[in-house]
Amino acid sequence: MGKARIVSDQGEGLYTIEILEDRTRAESQKAQNQDRVTQIASELIGLDADLAAAQADVDTAAQAQDAAIDAYQALVDSSTATDAQLDAARKAMTEAVQAIIEAAHARDAVRLQISQLKLERLSRETQIERVNALPDL
Repeated sequence: MGKARIVSDQGEGLYTIEILEDRTRAESQKAQNQDRVTQIASELIGLDADLAAAQADVDTAAQAQDAAIDAYQALVDSSTATDAQLDAARKAMTEAVQAIIEAAHARDAVRLQISQLKLERLSRETQIERVNALPDL
């Protein structure tokens, strides 16, 4: 709600007023938003490194899965493979798939954090722009 000061009373309920603006709160929030935008930029740099590491984990798990599949295929093609060897190879493939799922989950969690921070940054930058767009006093 705004405030005004009566400059002159013209009678019959007619007044000339001066609008009083206090931007202290808006400027305070602007400063807080600017600080948070700076923090977000720092956090995003760290999360970008985390994302690269998480993607490397996914790639490593995928290579392990490929190796497990190749080993299983070699056993299937071999006429001397035992049921125990085939079961062990199937288990290795299953574990490799589980490792990929876990690594992808961790990577996607980092991606989600990045997206949330970018959205927060955009929101705060919009709030800063609104304060900057206020007309002069």
